[in-house]
Amino acid sequence: MHPPADAKGWDRPFVAVVGVLGPIVLLAVSGFDRRFQWSEPTPVWAQAGRFRGAGRRHGVDELGGRRQPFFSGLVASSATVATTSSTRAPIAS
Repeated sequence: MHPPADAKGWDRPFVAVVGVLGPIVLLAVSGFDRRFQWSEPTPVWAQAGRFRGAGRRHGVDELGGRRQPFFSGLVASSATVATTSSTRAPIAS
């Protein structure tokens, strides 16, 4: 993938720095948090609620992708592939 034609000159180095340092800083801070116990443990009910909410958001994102013109082609092509591949005979082993 190439950056857009109207991208600023500082955009590529900025993305590289954030892309490399961002995960490293995230791991370092979360490791220090675990070691020094800066935050209290998350209750099980809150973890379950987050997991359930993530599933709902995924479903909403799926529906939204079908309505948008940019992503509708991707969804349609994957549906075509799924339909086409399901009608083929199974591969013999």
